[in-house]
Amino acid sequence: MDTVNLAYVVRVLQLLPIPGKDLIELAVIKGWKCIVKKGEFAVGDLAIYLAIGSVPDFEDANFAFLKQKNLNRIKTIKMGGVISQGLLGPLVWLTARGMTDLSEIKEGDDVATAMGVTKYIPPEESGQYAPSDNAKKRDPFPDYVPKTDATRLQHAPDYYFEAIAGKEIVITRKEDGCSATFICYENNFMLCGRNFVWDTVDAGCAHYFSIAAQYGLADSLPALGRNLAIQGEICGPKINANRHKLTQTRFSVFDIYDIDQQQYLGFDDMCAVCTTLGLTTVPLLYRGPATGAVPSLTVDAFLQLSENTLYGPGIPAEGIVVKLDPVPSDVASRVVFKVISNKYLIKYDL
Repeated sequence: MDTVNLAYVVRVLQLLPIPGKDLIELAVIKGWKCIVKKGEFAVGDLAIYLAIGSVPDFEDANFAFLKQKNLNRIKTIKMGGVISQGLLGPLVWLTARGMTDLSEIKEGDDVATAMGVTKYIPPEESGQYAPSDNAKKRDPFPDYVPKTDATRLQHAPDYYFEAIAGKEIVITRKEDGCSATFICYENNFMLCGRNFVWDTVDAGCAHYFSIAAQYGLADSLPALGRNLAIQGEICGPKINANRHKLTQTRFSVFDIYDIDQQQYLGFDDMCAVCTTLGLTTVPLLYRGPATGAVPSLTVDAFLQLSENTLYGPGIPAEGIVVKLDPVPSDVASRVVFKVISNKYLIKYDL
């Protein structure tokens, strides 16, 4: 299972006071802010950061307090009028796990494996990461198509702001469901979840087959005569708590990957293919210069934009996704990041 950005070494950039609180303060690391004990860290210190959505090793004495609070993962919390995201700890946490020499530890080091940290998987998404016991073994996700994922802005804000400064971007709404990839390669059609090819129907993947049948993708995608991967989000009843409040299942495309060219289609080309296939795309929120989307290229500005995005009256959207457009020809140079709404995280205790 991918553990990137779950636990890594960070540098404390700022320590901010929390009004009315004498024993705690707010540490700023990268684009994140999290509550720490006052005096535990100094500006410039290296520390271990556990991101929201990570599951620490609860047998480790350093995390006993979380177990006592019946927490099963690191969550977004609001305390003292401020939002805290993640858990910050000293480097000696590594010493407690047998790493005696910390002299080579540097900012950015991934320590998820060393700390025994894993990714939290909601029960309803467990089939995305391991096939059900009563299903035959699934083939792994094809290695010739990139998996669907985007890094949160807060993990590398300086990198992303430098990448989009002075450039054209597309901002779309992040849908809250389960990701799906429909592939046509050498005239063979396949359905994929996040990590597996779905070749037989069971309770964990019936909605993939339903969407493929609804749009006739097994026929219409090969009929294009191109090797393509259609990637999008399936939302609806019984999927990820149905936070859209939908009465029927729907599929919204957010990417199309050209397998032969080994690059993603630009937004206009993606929309053209979707029109041909009768598919809808994720809602477009903004298209133009990066500086026209927000007052300034800051984490707070993008968070505000994310928190203003809704699925309906009073229903906060999960967030937004930001991409460079036109798309660089080299996939490795592609710039895409997500900004998850804090209103959404607090409302749904995430």
